[in-house]
Amino acid sequence: QLIEELRAVVGDDEHLNRALPDNLIQLDSMHIQRGMEFLNPLFDACYNHLEVNLKHISYNTDQVVTWKNFQPHFLKEFNNRWYCIGFVSPDGMTKVALDRIEELNVNRESFDPFPIGIESFFENIIGVSKKVGEDPVAIELKVDPVQARYLESKPLHHSQELLSKGDDVWKFQISVIPNFELYQTLLQFGENVEVISPGFVRQRMAERV
Repeated sequence: QLIEELRAVVGDDEHLNRALPDNLIQLDSMHIQRGMEFLNPLFDACYNHLEVNLKHISYNTDQVVTWKNFQPHFLKEFNNRWYCIGFVSPDGMTKVALDRIEELNVNRESFDPFPIGIESFFENIIGVSKKVGEDPVAIELKVDPVQARYLESKPLHHSQELLSKGDDVWKFQISVIPNFELYQTLLQFGENVEVISPGFVRQRMAERV
C-alpha cells in the first residue's frame, strides 16, 4: 500500500520496485479510519447520481441527524478525514464526514449531476466547507519571516502571492472564500501570522483567539 501511494506522487521508479523496510518511510495518513465502509457505496452513489438516506452524528449537537434523499456529488479527503459533499433539503449544499455516519442506504432515486466539476467546486476554498454562490475575497496576511519561508515553500492555497518581503515581516495574499477550515488553518500559526484585511476576516480571527 505504501509503495502504491508513493507511485501516485512520484510516478513509477525503479527504486520503488525494491522491498522497503518499514522503518524508512512514514506517510502522514491514518491507515484505519472509522466510517471507511461507507466510502465505496458513496462513491457508487456519486458516480451513478443516486440519492441516499443516512444517519450521522451532528458536530453541533452531538445528536443523530437523519438525512433523507441526500444527493451526494463529491468525495474529498482533507486532513486525513473523508467527506461527502452534496445537497439535502432544506439545508442546500452541505457536507458530512464519513466517520460521523452511523447508517447509510442507497434509495435508488436518481438526480441530475452537479453543473460543475469537483476541481471548479473546490477551487476557491481551503478544506471542504462552501456555500454555493459565495465569492472569494482577497485576504492579506502579515507573516513572521521564519514562518513566511515555510508558507513560501508550502502555500496555503494555489492563489497565494508574495506581496512584499522585508527583514521583519513578509506580506502574502490569498483569494479564497472564508470558511471554518481557513480560520482553523490560520490559527495554527499563532502570532506568526496576522490577518491585515479584509476587516471582517480580521475580526473573526480575533474572536477565535
